[in-house]
Amino acid sequence: MPFLLAAFLIVVVPIWDYWYTLRLKRSTEPNKKIRAYAVTALWLWVATAIVWARMRPGFGYRLNSSPTEGLTGGFVYGLMLAIAIGLALPVVAAARNLQMREKVKKQLSRLAFFLPVTRRERQLFALLSITAGVCEETLYRGFLFHYFAHSWNAPLWGAVVLAAVAFGLGHGYQGISGILATTVLGGVFSAAYLATGSLLLPMVVHALIDLRILLFPAVEGEMGAPVAGLEQRK
Repeated sequence: MPFLLAAFLIVVVPIWDYWYTLRLKRSTEPNKKIRAYAVTALWLWVATAIVWARMRPGFGYRLNSSPTEGLTGGFVYGLMLAIAIGLALPVVAAARNLQMREKVKKQLSRLAFFLPVTRRERQLFALLSITAGVCEETLYRGFLFHYFAHSWNAPLWGAVVLAAVAFGLGHGYQGISGILATTVLGGVFSAAYLATGSLLLPMVVHALIDLRILLFPAVEGEMGAPVAGLEQRK
């Protein structure tokens, strides 16, 4: 079972992500995003349930002892705070500065095929963000990290890198820059996991990062519709 689940995350998910992204971009179905959110949440929860049921790691996938105790405390919390500030600044700047707002619109427009527009889509996207925080951390930082470390006998840094790369490839819909960014972020989440001995902090930060998309000013999406904007409340 661990091998099959690892193969699913490493091979099947990136291939499925590539195929489904092409399908989303070409589709004109009005409910395509709702369906995409539901399908994504479904496989995430099923895979996570398998990990919890078969391997019984506990909710936070706690480590018996942290192999990086030197990182515990100020460093990891300072790192998380720096990330939070860095990710919050564009939201604040876009709300207050027209030039920054236009820049954000341009950046988000390439993801208009996936970002929420209607109230229903926004509600489901919020649930998907929380799902991603819990499930992706369990699967990639928890299960896959331990799989590489124990089944492949990878060194600590090797397990971190391999799990981070798999995590990045699973976000191919964001493009090359998105893959690189999520790979780096995966490494940071691994550092937080190893430093605290629990996935709780990475889960919370991960969910908040995804949820922040709902705070950006409206951008022009498909068919001229505003995407993920503060003004969109219909």
